[in-house]
Amino acid sequence: MGLDMSLEIHHFNSNTFDHRRENLKASTRQQIQMNRGKHYNNKSGFKGVVVCNNWTGKFRAQTTVNRQPIIIGYFDTPEDAYQAYCDYVQPIHGEFFKRA
Repeated sequence: MGLDMSLEIHHFNSNTFDHRRENLKASTRQQIQMNRGKHYNNKSGFKGVVVCNNWTGKFRAQTTVNRQPIIIGYFDTPEDAYQAYCDYVQPIHGEFFKRA
């Protein structure tokens, strides 16, 4: 089973009502997922950062690449975890990188 590489129309500013030419680009589903903001039930306040609910009190920076979960590291503050997330993900996502 291979990855579906069919193209879809992507709105760079995430506004699906903004159909200006400069806001539209043919993209794969994976590229569109890269441009998503933080998840609706995010408790850390930062995209790619999870609050570790254990005795450590740490924040975990994580992402998914090619459907594989990647733990970037554990940090004392959510800001440090988010910076590590951005540093790791920005080169991978390229023009689809989005700060949330």
